Amino acid sequence: MKRPIRTLAVVCISLISSALFAQSIQTTVPDTVINEGDTVVVAVEVSNFNAVSSISLVLGYNTSVLTYLGHQNAHPSLASGIFIPGGIPPLFKLAWFAITPITIGSGTLIELQFLAHNAGYSALTWDTLTSGNCQYSDAIGDIYPAHFTSGSITAESLAQGVKARLFLQSAWNGSGMGTNLNTGGYLPLAQPYNVSPWNYAGAETLASIPSGMVDWVLVELRDIVDGATVVERRAALLMSDGSILHTDLTNEIPFDSAGSYYVVIDHRNHMPVMSANPKPIPDTTLVDFSNPANLYGGTASAINLAGGIYGMIAGDLNKDRVIRYSGPNNDRVLILSRIAAQTGSSVITTMVNGYFKEDVSMNGQIRYSGPQNDPSRISGNLITLTGSNIISVTYTSPVPAAIAK
Repeated sequence: MKRPIRTLAVVCISLISSALFAQSIQTTVPDTVINEGDTVVVAVEVSNFNAVSSISLVLGYNTSVLTYLGHQNAHPSLASGIFIPGGIPPLFKLAWFAITPITIGSGTLIELQFLAHNAGYSALTWDTLTSGNCQYSDAIGDIYPAHFTSGSITAESLAQGVKARLFLQSAWNGSGMGTNLNTGGYLPLAQPYNVSPWNYAGAETLASIPSGMVDWVLVELRDIVDGATVVERRAALLMSDGSILHTDLTNEIPFDSAGSYYVVIDHRNHMPVMSANPKPIPDTTLVDFSNPANLYGGTASAINLAGGIYGMIAGDLNKDRVIRYSGPNNDRVLILSRIAAQTGSSVITTMVNGYFKEDVSMNGQIRYSGPQNDPSRISGNLITLTGSNIISVTYTSPVPAAIAK
């Protein structure tokens, strides 16, 4: 009778040892560094993964930095069982079980996809403290020894950027800027600088026009050697208080370039302005273009709006950096040409509504004659800027013409 009892004891010890004394299953996620806005694939790697019949994994992440997009490339062995991935943010959960154990040995168990929607740091933390959340078991339900190595994702900011403030002469209302193009429903959802002379191919768009938006502007980084060569561009939103916002409505315009550059702001029908000195990028110091001390060319680059507050000069419709009322390449004739093109009429009292650079007053209406007509802003600026009422007088911006790199 002793021999069968001994044999049974050996069998029991063998079964218990398969779980209690098995080599520890290792589970690892890496430390990863990416750029803000990128999608990253996180591989869940395992080793010593032998004779496993059930899996329970819970991984935590920082939802202020990451958005979980889904999984991919689950190990083919998992297809033999019931596979339940998911979880509610900020947790990814994976449950799996099968009647027949699987053996992977070493390899990738599954890949997780995350979007870094903000810059910052997110630990990828295995929840080993909550009972049942991170464990593996065998066919009879015994839990294997396991070790879990947590990781992280660092999303580096692309805000190698510019903070700026400025005013447009045409939109100035005495204390800030009016939003006539906005309230009239004329502002486009996509940046308008994809046409000549800018030919900027940026994909900046909005889902909707934010309250307080005045218009789109174009922000440039220019080479410090000549102040003309364009290194990089971004279209941005100009708000009624003079602030310039990225399309995500943050107040720093992101650039990929780093170094020292002149900062230039351009607009559809105003003369450009440029920083008086090169600026280090990234730099979160506000560049206030309403202060002539910060302008390349000083007061010659802008017009006094009120009390020493300066704004971009209106009337440069053909964007040649010269305001002309008469003669070759004059800006005034473009107003009449636009009215004729849109209506087929050459009658000077005809008006056109819409989003056009010939709308110098920025009220959503092109008017060649009568009250608040658009040519009068051009002639008035020439008198103010030159002190002359001669019809052929011109005014040239000191900001260098842009040269495409």
